[in-house]
Amino acid sequence: MKIASDKGGRVTAENHCVTAKHVFKLWAKHVYVGKTLSQEQIENLFPEFVERLQLYGKCCDETGKAVRNLDVYKAYRSTPHQFRPRGLKKDFAQKKAKRAFAKKRDDAKKAEEAEAKKKAQDEAAQKKSEHKEEKKIAQKD
Repeated sequence: MKIASDKGGRVTAENHCVTAKHVFKLWAKHVYVGKTLSQEQIENLFPEFVERLQLYGKCCDETGKAVRNLDVYKAYRSTPHQFRPRGLKKDFAQKKAKRAFAKKRDDAKKAEEAEAKKKAQDEAAQKKSEHKEEKKIAQKD
């Protein structure tokens, strides 16, 4: 995985944020297997993943399978819990509202441009008809 300082690394929120997958790998390596970090220390490092980290500590092995306290695991799975990766991603609803606003603005701009084009065509047609009338009058004289 490239990081922002790597040559050729792209800097976007989607590919440079900490996800649950990364947190689990760190937990498995440093808390469950290596014992280099305590459960509290990793929870302090990733406060947005505290519920999930507690679940790992109570129920899971290093592969992520629930091998003990299955009732705690089922209770966790049945509750509505929400967490977000570190990247300060906007909520889906905010993105949807922003897209809708941009679409409405673009539609209004297109309608305005179409109206201006139609007005210009009408003026050109009116000038053309006036020019034809002037020619007819000039031919009669």
